[in-house]
Amino acid sequence: MSKTSGQTHKATGYSNLLSAFMCRWGGLLLWGLLLSQSISASNIRIQNTRLANLDTTAGTVRVQFDLSWDNSWRLPPTLAPANWDAAWVFVKFRVGFVNPLFTVLSASSGATTLTVNSTLGLRVGQPLHITAGTGTLGANTLITAIDTATSEITLSVATTGAISNATVEATRIWEAAWLHNDDHSVPAGTTVQIGLPDESAGGGGFDASTNPGVGAFVYRSAPGSGDISLTDLALRWNYRLQGLGDDAIVDVQVFGIEMVYVPEGSFLAGSGGTETNSFTTADNTAGNTIPYLIGAVAPTLQGNNAGSNAANLSARGELDLTGTGTASLAADFPTGYAAFYSMKHEISQQAYVDFLNSLRRNQQNERTETDLSEGITSVTNRFVLSGTSTVTNRNSLRCDATIDGTAPLTFYCDLNANGTSGESADGAFLACNFLSWADVATYLDWAGLRPLTELEFEKAGRGNLSATPDAYAWGTTGITEATGISNGGARDETASNAAAQVNAGNQGGVSGPLRTGVFADGESSRLQAGAGFYGILELSGNVWERTITVGHADGRSFTGLHGDGKTTDAGQADVNNWPDTTATGVGFRGGNWADAITALTISDRSRAATVVSGRENISGGRGGRLLPSSAAIIEGGL
Repeated sequence: MSKTSGQTHKATGYSNLLSAFMCRWGGLLLWGLLLSQSISASNIRIQNTRLANLDTTAGTVRVQFDLSWDNSWRLPPTLAPANWDAAWVFVKFRVGFVNPLFTVLSASSGATTLTVNSTLGLRVGQPLHITAGTGTLGANTLITAIDTATSEITLSVATTGAISNATVEATRIWEAAWLHNDDHSVPAGTTVQIGLPDESAGGGGFDASTNPGVGAFVYRSAPGSGDISLTDLALRWNYRLQGLGDDAIVDVQVFGIEMVYVPEGSFLAGSGGTETNSFTTADNTAGNTIPYLIGAVAPTLQGNNAGSNAANLSARGELDLTGTGTASLAADFPTGYAAFYSMKHEISQQAYVDFLNSLRRNQQNERTETDLSEGITSVTNRFVLSGTSTVTNRNSLRCDATIDGTAPLTFYCDLNANGTSGESADGAFLACNFLSWADVATYLDWAGLRPLTELEFEKAGRGNLSATPDAYAWGTTGITEATGISNGGARDETASNAAAQVNAGNQGGVSGPLRTGVFADGESSRLQAGAGFYGILELSGNVWERTITVGHADGRSFTGLHGDGKTTDAGQADVNNWPDTTATGVGFRGGNWADAITALTISDRSRAATVVSGRENISGGRGGRLLPSSAAIIEGGL
């Protein structure tokens, strides 16, 4: 992509850069920089994380860090598509620097509460285990309530045996930090806007307790391009509203994901070609499809029938409407007309590792294929998403062969399967396959994002341009597949055939996903990079992307609510009107590394409403967010 277009990418995937630290708040005292490390999973880099500007009157503190990424852009309003790239950053914290240990006076079998000698450092949601003394707790027992006045904690599961003189350990947990709407510290030339779980018109806007900030978009304030390096960016955290005192000890992580802004506007669904099950006007039943204009008014869906209304939207298949039956979308269903952000890349393997490493043990077990439940101490199938003992189809996610029976596990990428983490060619930057719908949904909930709809997916590829029949995401019908790999598993992994622009066709020299952003660099054109109209990468090929379908009633009820930064105690997404774990209402768009090239066209809907709840070696995901509509826009340097 040319630098003059503003769509420049030297992109290698989701980015998470962690700087963990411990500090004590109290007056002006900040002590103990115990750990400071940088783990880069793409070209976003977050460093030097620390706390600053403690305000004990307001109960806020700023999470301060340095943020940089490569080949950023913002186009002027006069130059189509007048969009920009951004970093979505969000904060996680956990209380304390060691797991709290406390003694229990006594409890009978079947007790639902315990009286402890101290509630210091305890948080709702912490798992409990007995480490000494007599007695037993039920499996996956969590703290559900804490009464500091009586030193009593409530259990999620009744005790399974009488407890006497026992020592109980509470495992620390990662929680989402609630961000304030304003008063952030923003460097000059930069804009910050907070994102809320509910951005709908009826959501009520920002509320520090019920609709807090779960992350922030950071992007250029004015047109320009090139690398970005921001120093001392700081987000204001409402720590007291989350039950923390002024003398709390906390451990903090800051995560970042590369995003692309897609402006408001009409676009065509369907290309006028013959793609499988593609969109068309409702009365068009044979031959080439007729593209349908998606505008400000949501379309009515209708069966594909000669007697249907040409003013309604239909599809040649993967649609649950028959005859001339009609259906409406939910009032806030994201049709793609309203402005939104999309992840620039598919979820990477390092991104999923970072997610897993922030979960409790039972949640980790839910979000992997291998049995990692409590009590398991030896793992044969340690490549945990494929559930195999060896690397399968380039999925490198693993745990160690010997693990603790109760503690959360540490996962890592290990493409060469030598048991050593952090090596340069370990596959951290590869798109993550073997993701179920529940995996994708829970990851997006945790990150404060949401699924994209299939209409948004189609807009992301075609933009507002005229439709080209049977075109791929880069806008033409020509295609060159990667046939081999150079620098396999590394940050600079590339296709061995220089003209490649897509990973598809089950090429023997590839046989799995390539790194995200593999075909793009700072000088590549849209065609060379295999990019969509707005600069979003790998919309065609690599891994299937799970999108909300209009082809089923459960998909049409989606209202576009965002994740709130946390998962359920069982390790599931729990956002209202998201399709449930059965995956009914979710389908696939974009094709994958093993597909024939016909499935990669931007209007192909061959599996757009196909229900697959489990993990496949060809499936991954990508998320997005509605453009914030009510949170303050903060310009740096003002």
